[in-house]
Amino acid sequence: MSDNISSLTRTSYRGSEETYKHIRDQIAERYGEEEATHYEPLFNCRSHHSWQQLGYIVKRGEKAFHMVTIIETKDEAGNVIKKYPRSIPLFYYLQTEPIKK
Repeated sequence: MSDNISSLTRTSYRGSEETYKHIRDQIAERYGEEEATHYEPLFNCRSHHSWQQLGYIVKRGEKAFHMVTIIETKDEAGNVIKKYPRSIPLFYYLQTEPIKK
């Protein structure tokens, strides 16, 4: 993995083993098992917007990896009244390049 990428700010990944495995499996399928060992969810797999904020752009034609998270809607008292899945597209560092100035 590029030293530039590993020095970036941390992502919002919260440590879900299920999410880690799901994205890692997608990386292994697309890039191979060896590359999947470089997957670090805290640094090198981010949303399109997050990459842009760091000065990177997703390369044209790249397809996102998808993660699903559960969104909870709560009432005024803080009780969960509704849960629904939300798909979040993520891009691996190999799918990005620095924005040219």
